[in-house]
Amino acid sequence: VVTSNNDASGRVLYESSACITVILSKVAQVLRSSPVSGSETLNVTANRIIEHAKTSGLVDHLCQCLATSGSSLIAGSSNMLRAASEACRAAWSLINALDTLFNKKSAILFPISALPSHFLKRTEIVDHRPDPLYDEESTKMVDAVTRAFLRSKAVQVAVYYCFHQRIESATICGLQLLSRCCLHSGIVPAVLCGLPSSLPVTTVVSGGGDGTIVSEIFSVLSICSSSLNKDEHSVEPSNTKCKLANPSALIRHSCLILTIIAQYLKSTGRNSAIFMLTNSPKKQLARLSVLAHHVSYDDKTKASFQLQ
Repeated sequence: VVTSNNDASGRVLYESSACITVILSKVAQVLRSSPVSGSETLNVTANRIIEHAKTSGLVDHLCQCLATSGSSLIAGSSNMLRAASEACRAAWSLINALDTLFNKKSAILFPISALPSHFLKRTEIVDHRPDPLYDEESTKMVDAVTRAFLRSKAVQVAVYYCFHQRIESATICGLQLLSRCCLHSGIVPAVLCGLPSSLPVTTVVSGGGDGTIVSEIFSVLSICSSSLNKDEHSVEPSNTKCKLANPSALIRHSCLILTIIAQYLKSTGRNSAIFMLTNSPKKQLARLSVLAHHVSYDDKTKASFQLQ
């Protein structure tokens, strides 16, 4: 399907990616509802679907779908917009299904016991015990997506439009997918900010400007802010474009990835906020204000629950 040359409309890529998303989302749902009593008792069909996804190289096909969609978008066609969003959703659905399967098989009853192995890994002390928090299969998928994202401008453009379309489900998947990519490679946060790859860490330049994914993430937070304000103040149902089904999930994942990006920039010596907030005082104020708004809103929500 991905290599088909007769899909100028993008419909085939869109519908096939959407089908994959639905199947893998259902697989994750089935696995989450299964009892934790060993891998042999897990749903057989769900396991077969995941095994086929791994052996058939599905993640590489989805990355190719993103590249095809991005190339079309770069050429000026909007036919592949929906295909880009669905390929992004499908990629995250695959990783999420693998994570769910791993968590079911591992059944970590006391997660704190897993922390020493992470510490030993960071301090380069050899430890031959398996890390109970490390899933090799999903890590392979994240690695494939990360490599495709870093190597291909077309894939980066496709992911950018996944956010730019303001489709809630695709945005939530895109945020989670990029968060994993950022954790997998320290180069990804710089790319999301639009920073040149050859930029010395001591050189401060404006990052996160228009056309970057970081800019789109701040726009998502701004839309969530508008949606929450309308829900809070309106008496009648609103049919505006700001109406969101799950703004709290968007806010949570947006803030999480911004935190990851900021932490990685700081860890490489890029301490200036300009790398993420641009050098425009107006944009800096707007972005800091929207972050402050969500922190304040979260505090108010917690306070209301406590009063009840």
